[in-house]
Amino acid sequence: MKRSTYNKPHNKLRFITPDQVAETWDGVDKNLYSALWRKGVKAMRPPNEFEFRSEYLFENSVASLWDKFSKEEKSELNKLCQASN
Repeated sequence: MKRSTYNKPHNKLRFITPDQVAETWDGVDKNLYSALWRKGVKAMRPPNEFEFRSEYLFENSVASLWDKFSKEEKSELNKLCQASN
C-alpha cells in the first residue's frame, strides 16, 4: 500500500512561511499558490508577537499551519519538497 503524502509535512516546511513558498518555489501551480495565500498567510501571526526571527519562522511555517490545508494541497507541498531534493 502506498504511503500517504499528506499525513506529515516534509522537514523543508518547518522553517518556511506560506508566502515564501508561494513566491519563491518553482512548480507551485495557481491553485496551490492561492491556497498558500488564502489559507496560510491569513493564519500567520504578526512578526511583532515574536522576540526572535526563528520563532516567527517556526510558528508561521507551513508545517505549523499544516492543518489549514486540504489533503490535496498537503500532498502537493510534500511532492514539491521531494522533487527539489
